[in-house]
Amino acid sequence: MNDPLNVFRLDGKIALVTGASSGIGAQTVKLLALSALKLSQQPEEKTDYKISPINTQT
Repeated sequence: MNDPLNVFRLDGKIALVTGASSGIGAQTVKLLALSALKLSQQPEEKTDYKISPINTQT
């Protein structure tokens, strides 16, 4: 039988978060980082100060 919570697993998935430099987007990125997703950002000059500490914490 399939696990109904399996749809929420993130391994092998790609997440695209817009607006990750502030607000809900920034919090979403933090939660995704805790789920062991690798993070990347575009454009770097706008979000680098947000992503670098998250990558260090996880």
